Amino acid sequence: MNDSDAAKHDKDLIQRLESTVIYWTKQIKELVSNQDQQASTESTSPLDELKHWNDRAGNLKVLTTRLKDPKLKRIIEVLDAAQSSYLPGF
Repeated sequence: MNDSDAAKHDKDLIQRLESTVIYWTKQIKELVSNQDQQASTESTSPLDELKHWNDRAGNLKVLTTRLKDPKLKRIIEVLDAAQSSYLPGF
């Protein structure tokens, strides 16, 4: 993946990267959805509520750190280059 031009023409690589991104997207949606469901419990104490929001903030911080990873940015660059080569004008 070091050579964007070569990588964007490798259909197997592009397909694997797209599958990986789809998988990650599902995981992120599941994480956010699960946290929303946990917040809906009515019988929680204020301390439970604080713990929930601290846990959620921690999870989102880890997620943000991972989304800023240079490897992920590289994957996005390759997929963007592949899209541009297949769909001119995008």
